[in-house]
Amino acid sequence: DASVQALAGKATPAQGAKADTALQPIGLGVAGLRACGRLTLAQATPIPYGDQAGSTVYWTPYLGNTITLWDSIIPGWRLYPFAELSLSLAGRPANTNYDIFAYPSAGAVALSPTAWSDNTSRATPLAYVDGVLVMNGNWIYRYLGTIRTTSVGNSADSITQRFVWNYHNRMLRKLFLRDPNGASYTYTATPNTWRYCRNDIAQTPILQFVHGGYDPEPVRIRADTQVVPGTNVTASIGLNLTATTPGAFPGYDATGRTGFGSASFAQGPAFSEINYVCPGGFIQVTMLEATEGGMTTFFPANGGLSAQLWG
Repeated sequence: DASVQALAGKATPAQGAKADTALQPIGLGVAGLRACGRLTLAQATPIPYGDQAGSTVYWTPYLGNTITLWDSIIPGWRLYPFAELSLSLAGRPANTNYDIFAYPSAGAVALSPTAWSDNTSRATPLAYVDGVLVMNGNWIYRYLGTIRTTSVGNSADSITQRFVWNYHNRMLRKLFLRDPNGASYTYTATPNTWRYCRNDIAQTPILQFVHGGYDPEPVRIRADTQVVPGTNVTASIGLNLTATTPGAFPGYDATGRTGFGSASFAQGPAFSEINYVCPGGFIQVTMLEATEGGMTTFFPANGGLSAQLWG
């Protein structure tokens, strides 16, 4: 069993090229298994502020400048210093997830990407060796995180598209978008019918992110608006979480409702919220609305779609 061999300090031939033998084996304490860096699209900026887009992904030193990697020739973990590393995305297909790995190369550290099979399935699985996530069957490749391309050769890390997810040294990343129109509008339906906000995908808040799947913290997602439902009318806000692309009308996974409207019902909140344990991959969150029993007036300027994830 390969995993047993790894834990016993033995290596299989498939595990890859030789690391610098001048580097000495280290212990397996917390400090020994360190990975002092973060993936980012902004050079020399491990925690970027503001929206980022680019054709290069960086592994930038953070809280140090060393990483522990497996040596397959003299079996054991070795600590490597590194300066900022870069990986060009030039020519890589649009709308594709990539796992990013660090590996030893001629005594230094290099980066390597591996594409997923589709939006939600890895082509190459990961495995734990001594508690460290590595490429299954090729332990010299240590998992750093997952990114996603937007167009050919480009990625984004913005308030509406978080396409750089860090496994190590995770930080709280926020997403937010509200109806770009902002003006109030009405919706009449009997029976209850779900639809895009304003019945227009172009004006519906939609957020997108990629997630590596190895994270115990759930993703907090919330949709808010203000409504005035008519007498005996129920107004609802829903959330759809899917890996489909924009344009395919979604169902709904979580809903929130107001109470019944009445003659004295003033403008009030309608919201939907979920703490989502993400399975990994590309996730698109769409805000939906519904009304049942008559007409509801929606006031989108007082709400929006938001999410918080660690990555």
